[in-house]
Amino acid sequence: MRLIALVFALTACSGAAETPATDTATKDTAAADTAAKTDTAAAADTAAAAGTASAVTVDQLKEAEASFMAFDPWAATETKLKEKLGDANKVEGDAHIWFVKDGDACQVLTVQKQGDMVGTKALEAKACP
Repeated sequence: MRLIALVFALTACSGAAETPATDTATKDTAAADTAAKTDTAAAADTAAAAGTASAVTVDQLKEAEASFMAFDPWAATETKLKEKLGDANKVEGDAHIWFVKDGDACQVLTVQKQGDMVGTKALEAKACP
């Protein structure tokens, strides 16, 4: 998408006219990108609103859990978790909870905030919340 924008900018600066085919392809690509982002955002919003497990995989949950330790700075850890897993499925006080459907149960990652650092973390199989 950046390449298309760069080509468009260079074309506009050079004074060359755009071809209708390029313009149509750019619009089609932009429309497809927008639709995909909208569908993904809508699915995430629906899952969050329903309190259901997200599209994150069990492996991604395990990788995220292994990427930090207790006593790490909270702000950096929260940013890292949001990048890897999205917003927590549930927040109860200082407990931030992500869960992923795994067969009939869920893998649940609970990260407890303690002041400005990570307090405890636990990744365990439980009944889905």
